[in-house]
Amino acid sequence: MANKRITDLTEANYISASNFYVVYDAVATQDQNADGYTDFNKKVKLKNICTQVSQSAITWFGTGANGPLNTTASATFTTTNDQEVFVRNYTSLTVNAGHTMTVSNRCRGLLIYVAGDCTINGTVTMSGKGANSVGTAAHYVYQSKNYYGNFIPQYQFNSVKLYGSGSAGGPANTAGRSAGEGYTGGGGGGGGTGGAGAAGTSWSGGSGGGGGPSATAGAINAGAGGNGTAVNSGGGAGNGGGSAGPGGISGGTGTGGLIIFVVKGTFTVGNTAVITANGVAGGAGTAGGGGGSGGGRIIILYNQGYINNGGTIAANGGVGGGTAPTAGGSGGAGSITIKEIGFW
Repeated sequence: MANKRITDLTEANYISASNFYVVYDAVATQDQNADGYTDFNKKVKLKNICTQVSQSAITWFGTGANGPLNTTASATFTTTNDQEVFVRNYTSLTVNAGHTMTVSNRCRGLLIYVAGDCTINGTVTMSGKGANSVGTAAHYVYQSKNYYGNFIPQYQFNSVKLYGSGSAGGPANTAGRSAGEGYTGGGGGGGGTGGAGAAGTSWSGGSGGGGGPSATAGAINAGAGGNGTAVNSGGGAGNGGGSAGPGGISGGTGTGGLIIFVVKGTFTVGNTAVITANGVAGGAGTAGGGGGSGGGRIIILYNQGYINNGGTIAANGGVGGGTAPTAGGSGGAGSITIKEIGFW
């Protein structure tokens, strides 16, 4: 098995309570997992105190199999609904101003490894692209070196985590809960006496509830938005958008998705950059607007440096449909992790 990565979605072992569990096959001479990583005899052992086998530092930041990319046009990667995380492995990456990088259909995430520098001047988005799929706890495991005492190095394992469940959805007339670190946002509750929003998952913000009397709740696992059934009631946002009652507006289609960058060099956010994993708006209705869907998750892991020259990084929830006092609740905001990761 490959050293546990966010793409290793079915693994049971992970970093917990400062203990390192073996997540790499110490015997195999070839290691190829569904994430596309192939390692030939690149196994290393931790020095001094630890003896567990880890993956080579050569592959912490991807294989570089997709080479360098300096965009000359927008790039939409072909995906099917609710497929596994879509992975790219660049040696360097520049997304130029006016260009957008995204996926064609909702999926469990967009994971971009860069073995050199990464500069974003255009748009990278998973807004409205969250998967309708059961959440799974997953981790990006990396190795760092700390010094103790007389400059004696000790190698440690750390991880950046995705949690299987996101933040809770809101009840009627209430926004979905905004995410704590590592979580996605919950779906907003429908306005009036509307349906509840649903919780987010590791891959997506939650779906919004339908608006108005007798409305339905947003479906779990970022499924369909709740339906508005009464006259002039709106549908909740989700995959797909909830239907509206007569005279109302259906909910928007989509939930906030997942973006992960793992960059060996410097990650630069230009002043024209937009990196988003936002939710989608609920439908309007005077008897009760639909709830917005929750924001997703953005993870930026870098090794050599991080520079933000004023670009936008956001995982906001979608707004609730309608107007006060019967507006639907907005989706809760997702979370953003920007972290330096060391390797040796």
